[in-house]
Amino acid sequence: MVRRKSKNELVEVIDKYFKPSAGQIPVLIVDTGALIDFEEQARGIKSLEAPHKIAGRLFKNIGNLADNVVFPRGIYSEIMDHYCSSKKNGKKEIGDEIFRLVESYKEKSEFLLENVGFDYHYSESYRLEADRLNEFVKLIHGEVNDGRKGGKKLYGKDPISENDLELLNVAIKLSIKSLFEFRLHQQESGDVPSAMKGTYRIAVLSPDSHVYKPINTFITSSEGISYRDYLQAFNPREYQ
Repeated sequence: MVRRKSKNELVEVIDKYFKPSAGQIPVLIVDTGALIDFEEQARGIKSLEAPHKIAGRLFKNIGNLADNVVFPRGIYSEIMDHYCSSKKNGKKEIGDEIFRLVESYKEKSEFLLENVGFDYHYSESYRLEADRLNEFVKLIHGEVNDGRKGGKKLYGKDPISENDLELLNVAIKLSIKSLFEFRLHQQESGDVPSAMKGTYRIAVLSPDSHVYKPINTFITSSEGISYRDYLQAFNPREYQ
């Protein structure tokens, strides 16, 4: 019998991922679906506490592990829509506690997003690398999501959304920024641990195969293996 992993283990796994970071800055990029899943699973827990409070506490425990909790702008709009308009069985798909946390993280999220396209002396090579890798990740998306669902091919019939593309773009750009920073610092100091300080260590939290599959395939590919110290995706549905 396969033991089901718990949401507490998700917190432990992300904590473990962030800890051996040699002074890196832990960044959590959150997809809308992860928050909806927290709400749905909290409703299945028998407790005197309101489900939206249980869901909020879980999200807070994960958010506390990061210096920055990031919501790409399209994802933030989705979250707002689900909070204001979407209900399931009469309950908001995203409750008050989680939305309050999203709002508390928003200022730092916006600041980081505004500085994704930074202008360094290597800005042109940064732009070219970002364009190249974003195209490569889109190609990976088509490959890893090619399969059968309800008798229909996924490839071409289940295209990636603009918001998912934006999330992937943000994750890739932050990773490139980190690798470029590392290389610059390594040239100056020649010391790998000190050169890692100040770079980002990014955890993407998403239950969507359009997001986590391309990222985790990318960081194990020959094109993306240089970025595995900066980026990894986690599917919260693996933890019940």
